[in-house]
Amino acid sequence: MGKTTLSIVMTIGLLVTGVLVRAQVTTGWGVAPARTVVQEFSIDDFQPMTATQAAELAIKKIDDGNRAVGGVAGLNKEECGGPQVLVTRMTPSGAVTESVAICMLNPEDLRSGEPIAENSTIVGGPGLKLPKKSEPKITWEFSTGNDANPLKLGTKVHGDGQPGQALSDDVGRTFDIAVSRRKTTEEGYSEVRVDSNNFGQRTTVDGASKDAEGRPYMKLLNVTSLTLAEGTKLRSADGVTDLRIVEGSVEISTGKGKSPLGTELQNWFHETTKTGPVYHHVDHEKTKVVATLKGGLSRVIEGDLGAFRCKLTGTGLVGIGTDGKPVLEGRANASINTGRLGGRSAENPWLQLDAYRTHLIKQGDRPEEKYGVRVSTSMEVGPVRVRPFFSVSRYDGPRDRKYAQGSRGGRGENYYGVGIMAEWK
Repeated sequence: MGKTTLSIVMTIGLLVTGVLVRAQVTTGWGVAPARTVVQEFSIDDFQPMTATQAAELAIKKIDDGNRAVGGVAGLNKEECGGPQVLVTRMTPSGAVTESVAICMLNPEDLRSGEPIAENSTIVGGPGLKLPKKSEPKITWEFSTGNDANPLKLGTKVHGDGQPGQALSDDVGRTFDIAVSRRKTTEEGYSEVRVDSNNFGQRTTVDGASKDAEGRPYMKLLNVTSLTLAEGTKLRSADGVTDLRIVEGSVEISTGKGKSPLGTELQNWFHETTKTGPVYHHVDHEKTKVVATLKGGLSRVIEGDLGAFRCKLTGTGLVGIGTDGKPVLEGRANASINTGRLGGRSAENPWLQLDAYRTHLIKQGDRPEEKYGVRVSTSMEVGPVRVRPFFSVSRYDGPRDRKYAQGSRGGRGENYYGVGIMAEWK
């Protein structure tokens, strides 16, 4: 047999052997299945998975016959953009039959099961457990606001509500307190929030502005609401996240002369701190309860500007209340923080600045607007990340205008807020 003939026979024999080996390791035909091992892997800055988790997820996906893992031999880190996992298939005796470099893709794409690339490679072997999902992040927030400048706390409330005569006149939007809890997961978020707001207006009774004990007459409206919100992630890629938002709220407004979160709280605070008069509150508005359901979409765009982290959020909602009035609401928020400056991170920056604006239209009412800025810092205390903040806002809504009548020409004023967030990492 000549050398040429021998070479042809050997080539055919190798091809046949290769086909039989591939059939064996792919289908388990004839002998024990092949082993799949992770020979090496590398990772630069790929979150939220470690390289080991990425390798396990890759092997599990391709063991299930899922072509959602794209990759061919020879890809380097720069071309890959994420972890590069070298998965090697061996026979039970240890002979290498196949070695494939797998370029990991977005974890959400891997979980979706959708085909990614036509040239994806399937590698067999025993399946490994999927990595555990990240723990949900819990954030609590407490805030309070006042029409008095917090930098001059201790200045008494006095005067008749005219400009320049008092730091605070307890007219218009005068006080609020809010508590919220947000749970954030890979799928989205859920939130529970309670808000209580006070609106005040000086008044007279039988022509007198004060009662026999010298207490000024005051109309005070308290508006307390409970809101449940849920955001479900629809898409997340390339720094853009789309969410479907559903919000339900119940609002209770009362203008009675005695209300625990309104008149009683105001008088208790003024008595305790000696910063304002004890008012004689009068009944002026019946208690009303309105429930509202809203739904819509939100888009979050996030990225780095050098060491700084920038984030834009836009939300549009439409809904209707039990009072029969349709509601249309738009929200916008822009934030920038110091990111990696000073050895920090975007999640724990030295300083963050937020600018926000909300525009709400309710049938039969004039539009309601809120806009302002908030400055915060961040510090880590064990497993908790704490964020104290300070804000300055302007409100222009039907209640703000109604209760500011007779003072400042019915216009609003600067409104100051302070608060703290606690986030369990």
